[in-house]
Amino acid sequence: MSQKSGFKNRELSWLDFNDRVLSLTQQGDIPLLERFKFLGIWNSNLDEFFQIRVAETKAKLNYGISSEANVDELTSIQLAVNKQIEVAKDSFSELIKELSLHGIDVVSIAELDAKEAAFVEHYIHSEVTSVLTPLGVHPGHPFPYVSNLSLSIGVMLRDKALLVKRFARIKIPPNLNRLIQLPNVKKFVLLEEAIMSALPELFPDMEIIDTVLFRVTRSADLEIDEEQADDLLTAIENELSRMKFREVVRLEVSKPLSDDFKATLSTELGILDCDIYVNPIPISPEPSFELSKLDEDNLHYPPHTPSIPRNFLEENPAKPSLFSSVSSSVSDIFSLLRFKDVLVHHPYESFDHTVGEFIRQAAEDPDVQAIKMTLYRTDGDGAIIDSLLRAAEQGKQVAVIIELKARFDEAANIQWAKTLEEAGAHVIYGLVGLKIHSKMTLVIRKENNQIVRYSHIGTGNYNSLTARTYTDFGLLTSDN
Repeated sequence: MSQKSGFKNRELSWLDFNDRVLSLTQQGDIPLLERFKFLGIWNSNLDEFFQIRVAETKAKLNYGISSEANVDELTSIQLAVNKQIEVAKDSFSELIKELSLHGIDVVSIAELDAKEAAFVEHYIHSEVTSVLTPLGVHPGHPFPYVSNLSLSIGVMLRDKALLVKRFARIKIPPNLNRLIQLPNVKKFVLLEEAIMSALPELFPDMEIIDTVLFRVTRSADLEIDEEQADDLLTAIENELSRMKFREVVRLEVSKPLSDDFKATLSTELGILDCDIYVNPIPISPEPSFELSKLDEDNLHYPPHTPSIPRNFLEENPAKPSLFSSVSSSVSDIFSLLRFKDVLVHHPYESFDHTVGEFIRQAAEDPDVQAIKMTLYRTDGDGAIIDSLLRAAEQGKQVAVIIELKARFDEAANIQWAKTLEEAGAHVIYGLVGLKIHSKMTLVIRKENNQIVRYSHIGTGNYNSLTARTYTDFGLLTSDN
């Protein structure tokens, strides 16, 4: 905390928040597999923190906008993150032990019996080896490009004929599960361990000196001069294409690096010792998330089914047949909103039966003349987008502000913007110098030769998937 200002540093404050997320992995009153999910969330949060916040601080130093405060900040970040990694290591170990008490084991290759080891060997040969691409580094083959957040095996080799050391990299296929389940038992081994056990076959004429798992984090902070950009969409598309080559801001490794590994990775990735983090638990969030999804009802929270708000179930004096008994969806949401406002609370109350239904009916209703919306993030199944497309195709005026600068959803929002434009919708790509984070919809409807306005104002995204988890409010109203 700054003695002058009385406020704590923004980045360290954020790390305190993520430390509280990590602490949930140690709370015994939380179901076991849910604690694995919190471990994955902690890890995923750190990924975003380094891609954006650490990248911003390092960029200031790289561009010469440095100060002693920036250097101190990076040092404090490293200390705080390393402290959390130690807690995460202990948490993961305890969670694995507790998992074993329920008959579910995550084991090393060395702990397998002969039959189990043979199964893993066959799996690697039949399913994995063909998609691996070992890349050696020598004068004819420069150091390979390492993509953001990809997990790799680094191998230090000695050529048996030439007696020289070489570095090789094997990328772990991101489309394969990180956990391999053995047949007929609840026992798992990590994919990367299984691949490492097959290294002698991948490098038959080489001596394997050392191996390490490593994962690179690159800057993902958009650098766009909006005032100079003639076309914001094109500018963001171009920046996204360049982003995969952005500077490395963190290197995670599974163990302390040997001198050979450190010299190779530091030089080729352009990093300093302070950018290297030793993370002995499975690197990246995927293993924790995969374990959190095991089909073990007694180790999860009880399933939650969002309710349909009571206001939607009450009979409307103005229209007694308000509710459809077939679909259990409100049959005329506009009659309801003329009668009263509705405040919905997600995820306890259904997003699909309220906000989603409001937009769906607006798209289908012949009396609706226009739909206007601000869109920050939406879900991949495109239910909201589908409603807007149907409305545009039916000749309704559809105007959407799509925030192209929505963090990590830039590419998806560009695609939605193009899709809506092709259907005839009016699309605005945000505003120069501002980020549109509001979630609002305005529906213009003609009733008895008069214009009536209906609206939704919410705190959460128009995303039916996250609305099942995140806590948000939404107000549906016809009050001008």
